[in-house]
Amino acid sequence: MSMTKNKTTKEKEASGFDYPTFEQEAIAGLTAGKGLIGPEGVLTGMIGRLLSAAFNGEMTAHMGSEAGWEQAQWLHG
Repeated sequence: MSMTKNKTTKEKEASGFDYPTFEQEAIAGLTAGKGLIGPEGVLTGMIGRLLSAAFNGEMTAHMGSEAGWEQAQWLHG
């Protein structure tokens, strides 16, 4: 296995996100005429993941721990 492929596999396992597949799908979507953003945009899913991760990170920092954040979610619905 090449160094690049091995690194890509490790990155996918660590993040749960398959960058090579995303790249292929994004290029195919753009080639097919899809936009970058909006309900059917090629970046919509990625933007959602980034915003969610940023929000969760901010809340974890604000609440002091992930356990505190999970408790706050439970208390406030």
